[in-house]
Amino acid sequence: MEHCYEAEPASRDGKYSATFRSALARDGFATIDGVGGRPAATTLYDMWKGAVSTFGREPALGHRSIGADGEVGVFSWRTYAEADDEAQAVGAFLVAQGLGPKDRAGILATNRPEWFITMQGCNRHSIYTVPLYDTLGADSVEYIMNHAEIGVVFVQAKAAPSLCDVAAKCPNLKAIVVYEGVPGKVQPPSGVRLLSYADAVLEGRKNSVDPNPPKPDDLCTIMYTSGTTGVPKGVLLTHRNVLSATAGIRVFLEKGGSPVKFGPGDSLISYLPLAHIFERVSEEFMLSVGGKVGYWQGEVPKLLDDIGLLKPTLFPGVPRIFERIYQGVQQKVAEGGCVKGILFRTAFRSKISAINRGYTSDTAGGLWDKIVFKSVKERVGGRVKLIVSGGAALAAHLEDFLRVTMCCPIVQGFGLTETCAASTIQIPDGGITMHYTVGPPLPSVDVRLEAVPEMGYLPSNDPPRGEVCLRGPAVFQGYYKMDKETAECFPDNDGWFHTGDIGQFQNCALKIVDRKKNIIKLAQGEYVALEKCEQVLSKCPLVGQIWIYARSTSNFLICVVVPQDKPLQAAAAELGVKGGGSMSTPELCAIPELSAHVTKELNKVARANGLKGFEIPRGVYLCPIAFSVDDDLLTPSFKLKRPQLLEHFKSEVDTLYRRLE
Repeated sequence: MEHCYEAEPASRDGKYSATFRSALARDGFATIDGVGGRPAATTLYDMWKGAVSTFGREPALGHRSIGADGEVGVFSWRTYAEADDEAQAVGAFLVAQGLGPKDRAGILATNRPEWFITMQGCNRHSIYTVPLYDTLGADSVEYIMNHAEIGVVFVQAKAAPSLCDVAAKCPNLKAIVVYEGVPGKVQPPSGVRLLSYADAVLEGRKNSVDPNPPKPDDLCTIMYTSGTTGVPKGVLLTHRNVLSATAGIRVFLEKGGSPVKFGPGDSLISYLPLAHIFERVSEEFMLSVGGKVGYWQGEVPKLLDDIGLLKPTLFPGVPRIFERIYQGVQQKVAEGGCVKGILFRTAFRSKISAINRGYTSDTAGGLWDKIVFKSVKERVGGRVKLIVSGGAALAAHLEDFLRVTMCCPIVQGFGLTETCAASTIQIPDGGITMHYTVGPPLPSVDVRLEAVPEMGYLPSNDPPRGEVCLRGPAVFQGYYKMDKETAECFPDNDGWFHTGDIGQFQNCALKIVDRKKNIIKLAQGEYVALEKCEQVLSKCPLVGQIWIYARSTSNFLICVVVPQDKPLQAAAAELGVKGGGSMSTPELCAIPELSAHVTKELNKVARANGLKGFEIPRGVYLCPIAFSVDDDLLTPSFKLKRPQLLEHFKSEVDTLYRRLE
C-alpha cells in the first residue's frame, strides 16, 4: 500500500510543499477503539482503565527485588489490577494533601513501577504530572519546582537530602514522598511533610475517594525539555496529545501491514528516562496492548543483566546506546584474530547485500544469523521483535550494523517532546526505500516542508526540501509561561509547529538532512552543519565521542575527541611512542603526535564520506574523560549541550585557535 498521500497541495508561491498524511489516516487521525462494547478511549485514564478491565490478571509492571544480603532476584510483577489498586491509593493520598484538578505533582526518580503508578494516580484526579530528570542539578530542580508550582513531589531516596535542601525555597511544596523509605537524618523544612511511599499508599487506602477523571483537552503533564541551551521549557501535553501518539503507533503496527505485532506476553525493558516522552509513550503503548514493562535496576553496568533476564520483545534506544553496542562488537571482532575478522566481514557483506535486494530481517541472514550474529542478538536478550531508534539521528553505518546483526526489524523514528515523540517512523522490513530515512508520517500528524531560502532548502528542490512542520492531535499546546517561545514555534498562527529540522521527502519517507540551529557560517561564507560532520566523523575507530566547534570569525573547524582506549593504544604502538602500551589514556591524550594522528585519521574518514575541505576539523584536542550527563555536557538523551561544552573547553579551544590561526 502507499504509506502516505498528499492531504493538501503545495502553496502556489512555493513557500511550502504539499501536506503529507499517513494513508492510515484517510478517514481521520488514529484513536484507541473500544473493546467489548466499551466506548473508545479519549484520555490516558480511559486507556489505562480499559487495559485493567481487559488484562487485569496479567503481569504489568515488574522489578527485581534485592534481598537482605544484597543479592538481586528475578523480576517480580504487579498485575494490571494490583497496579490500578495502588494508583487509586496514591491518588487518594494526593487529594488528602489538598491537590485537585490542574494542580501539579512532581516525580524525581529513576524508572520504577511506582513511577508509572504515581502517574496513574495523578491521572485519576486530573492532576498534572511533572517529571524531573534524576540527573538534574539543584538549581534546575529548584527552577522547575517553582516554575511548575509543584505541590507534592515523589523522589528516590538518594535524592531526598538534596531535595529537602531545595524545598525550603519552594513555597508551593506541601509534601515529599520517598519511594524506598525516608533516609535517616533527613529533615524537611517547616510546613513540608516527609514520608515514605509505603506510608503514603497506606494513608490513601484509609481515605479512599471517587475519581475526578480528566477530559481529552486537559493537560496530563508538563514535561520539561532537556534543552541544549537556556533554561528548561515546560512542554504542555494534553491527554489527547499523548493518547493520539500512542494510538498512532498502535494503528501503524496493527493496520499498516507491519510483520510485527504486540500483545499479552510481550515485554519492554524500561531504562530510557521516563522523564523523556520517548520512554513514556513506549510504556503507554506496551501496556495498552496487554504487554508488560520490566524496570531496570537504574545502573548502567547492570543493564545487560536485566535485559538478559527479562528478554524483552520491544527494545527502544537512542543512537548513543547503539553506538556503544557497535563499538563493543567492533572491538571483539578486532580482538578475535584474522580468521574471525574475515568471517564477520564476509557475513556482514553477504547479509547487507541481501537486505538491499529486498530480503527481510528473518530471511536475509540464513546460516550467518546462527553462526555469526546470534551472539550480537543475545546482547539485547535474544527475543526482540522490533528495535526502535529515536531521540536523535541514527548514523547510516549504525543503521546498517543494526539491520545486519540484530536479526529483527529495525526502525528509526522522528519526533520531539513537543510532538509526543512519535511523528514519523520507518516501515518494519519496508525495503531499501526506508533505509536512512525516518519513514512516513504516523496517523497522528500531518507533515509538510517549508522553504528555508537562506540555506537553499526549497520545496521546489528535487526531492523537495525544507523545514519540517507538524500539525495534528499529537502536537503540544505550547510552553508553560513562555508565550514568546510558543509564538516562535507557531509563527504563522495556523497550527503548524516548526521543528527547526530540515527534511526531504523521498518515496513517501521523510529524511532529516540538516538542522537550522546547529549551522555555523564560516568567515569565508560557507555554511557548515555541525551535527552532520560529527555523525560522519564518529565512524572513525579512534573516536568515542566528538564535538565540533567553529568561530564565525574563523575559516576552519576544530574539535574535541574523547578517544577509544584500545585503538588509541594501538595507534601509539604504531607510531612507536615509547612506553605507549603501558600508558594510561590521560597520558596518551597529552602526546602531540597522537593528536596529529587522530587529525589525519579524521581527515581520511571525512574524505571517504564526501565531506568538503571546510567541513573537516583542522585541529583536535584529545580529552581522556567522556562527556556525561553528570558533567552537564550531555542531555539525558545524550545530545551534546554545545554552550556548556564551549564553556567547559574554553581554554583548549582558545589554545587550538592560537596555534592554528
